[in-house]
Amino acid sequence: MQNTIFSFLLLILLSPIVSQSNEASTEFLAMEKRIIGIYENNVSSVVNVANIKVANNYFYGEVEVPQGAGTGFVWDDKGHIVTNFHVVQGGDSFIVTFHNDKKQYKARVIGSA
Repeated sequence: MQNTIFSFLLLILLSPIVSQSNEASTEFLAMEKRIIGIYENNVSSVVNVANIKVANNYFYGEVEVPQGAGTGFVWDDKGHIVTNFHVVQGGDSFIVTFHNDKKQYKARVIGSA
């Protein structure tokens, strides 16, 4: 039921955009181009952070288990990364990956607020 309501509201909100003239439609395309430019200029600083937890397994002893993941961004040229607390909460180790880079980098939490 909620999905139906959300879809209905989404259609109502989008309907004025669809019914606009070609001139307004051209402006919308210009806005899309700006958004694409922002993405292209910043995608290299966006990272994926994987949260790894050490768990005890009856057969294998201690094993590393993925606990969660999220995104973050590079803060400075020293390699500091900013992410949300829930991404690293309760993790024992962390793996960071970058856009178009197949390498995985170990990371550690140095602070939270």
